[in-house]
Amino acid sequence: MCDERKKLIRRQARSKRSERRRRVDAAQAVCTHTPGNSFESPDELSSEIRPEGFALLDAWKGLLSALGLSSCELFPALFLPTPTEPDIRLLFTTVSRCLVPALVGENGSRLSDPAWAQWDASSRGAPPRPHEVLGETLGADALAEADIVLLPALAVDEDGTRIGQGGGWYDRALRHARPGAPIVAVIFDDEWSAQPLPRLSHDIPVDAVVTPSGFRILASDLSSV
Repeated sequence: MCDERKKLIRRQARSKRSERRRRVDAAQAVCTHTPGNSFESPDELSSEIRPEGFALLDAWKGLLSALGLSSCELFPALFLPTPTEPDIRLLFTTVSRCLVPALVGENGSRLSDPAWAQWDASSRGAPPRPHEVLGETLGADALAEADIVLLPALAVDEDGTRIGQGGGWYDRALRHARPGAPIVAVIFDDEWSAQPLPRLSHDIPVDAVVTPSGFRILASDLSSV
């Protein structure tokens, strides 16, 4: 029953996200491009930022401040958003380097186990796409170097229960996170659940949530920081 409810939540969230993406695409088709909708990478490449992008950047900065973390010295694990996920690409402009999930190896073949690659702003420019070959692949234990882990979700509740895509990638990857490093989920505002979400024994809860309207610290040991 628990797993079936998870599947239903995923279907509903994916449907809403697809509809949101259609609305964004339709709006962009009739609007001219303005400088406020893009950012310049170090090698002058430009990347379209979706409507929630700037609000997520503000929420991220607010969370880091609340946690006493400095973005200029931070080595985070971020993720590369798909077209329907919250657009966090502006967060890459605040760090000099970070970890990102490596989904394919250097030869282009899909990796079966969690792995990471290091993104360096000075050498790589704009963030790559989720399934792009990222160069040298680092093992799952590379996550232990991250000061904070930002990951996608489809829903989160006040206990930190996270509904992911269902593949278990992050449940396996997070076992290698450094003890005490905050784990933070990113969702749209309407994906926050006031009702408890189903959690299985292997599910790892998150410590905080970032949404376009702000952030929530869920873990009691972080709320007093």
